[in-house]
Amino acid sequence: MANQITVGERLPNVRLRRLEDGRLEDYFLHDLTAGKKLLLVGFPGAYTPNCDGRHLPSFVANADHIQTQGVDQIVGIAVNDPWVMQRWEAETQAKGKVLLLSDGNADLTRQLGLLFDGQELGMGQRCQRFFLIADNGIVRKINVDRGMAYACTRSEDVLQVLI
Repeated sequence: MANQITVGERLPNVRLRRLEDGRLEDYFLHDLTAGKKLLLVGFPGAYTPNCDGRHLPSFVANADHIQTQGVDQIVGIAVNDPWVMQRWEAETQAKGKVLLLSDGNADLTRQLGLLFDGQELGMGQRCQRFFLIADNGIVRKINVDRGMAYACTRSEDVLQVLI
């Protein structure tokens, strides 16, 4: 397993996917970060209790405030397929606030060193709950909750860092 990415390192150029108008679209991380300040949020799984009930809704509710603090785009990833991510985006009203992308094979999660084993919970390999802020692809801040914890990766925690 890869070491966890640290402040000062460049994000890997990984392909993420999204279902748009019935077609799979590719998003490459370097394109999303080129010349921009990006907030990348990792969710252990769409529709899991904390992700669905608190974590994603906090980013949807605070998206405008986060963007007024200089963030160009908020991107959320989970180790779920693009069809699940599309449905989750629609049901949480995230569209236009948080761009939800599929890391279905955990390629980005693995390269960030943020994979966790959720097999005990019947979830398989998943993404740690995290947020990172990157300027032009360089990590400037990263917070990670281990396992299924929800303590330092809320949108309110992001705002504390940005202000």
